[in-house]
Amino acid sequence: LNEANQVGASSIFTHNIQVTIYTFAFGALFGVGTLFFLAFNGATIASVLALTYRAGFGNDLLTFMVGHGVIELSCIFIAGGAGLLIGSALVLPGDLSRADALKSRGKDAIRLMMGVAVLLVVAGTIEGFISPAPIDPKIKYSIGAITGLAMYSYLLLAGRRDVARGSSDSVDR
Repeated sequence: LNEANQVGASSIFTHNIQVTIYTFAFGALFGVGTLFFLAFNGATIASVLALTYRAGFGNDLLTFMVGHGVIELSCIFIAGGAGLLIGSALVLPGDLSRADALKSRGKDAIRLMMGVAVLLVVAGTIEGFISPAPIDPKIKYSIGAITGLAMYSYLLLAGRRDVARGSSDSVDR
């Protein structure tokens, strides 16, 4: 990858986008497709890690993955959640018609996927330019920790009102 970062990064972007779109879109199969893609990708990553550790270079693969993996894997899980929103609207619409449930949950799912798209650009950039670079593994682990901390801090705190202002409603919608 270091000899053709731009080509490698665009290939990685394409693959990551494809996996997350499949994970999301197959929620339309009553959620079963989303669950399949989550399980399949989890089993694939686990298998590759197990094989590389058995061959003696698992730490190298983990060092490659850690910088971008926190964001990338989180994006796949968020896309899975968005897909399950679609599937649950079909299977369990509640008091709404299926069409109204799809409309309501679909809006939330699309918002999630818009956030995933932005985060995948960040993950793909790290994966294309930093992950394959011959730099100290501590830097790669630090990048994974910092990006993960930033992303999860945002996800946990975004949209909340300032409690000090006396707001009785702690969450903005």
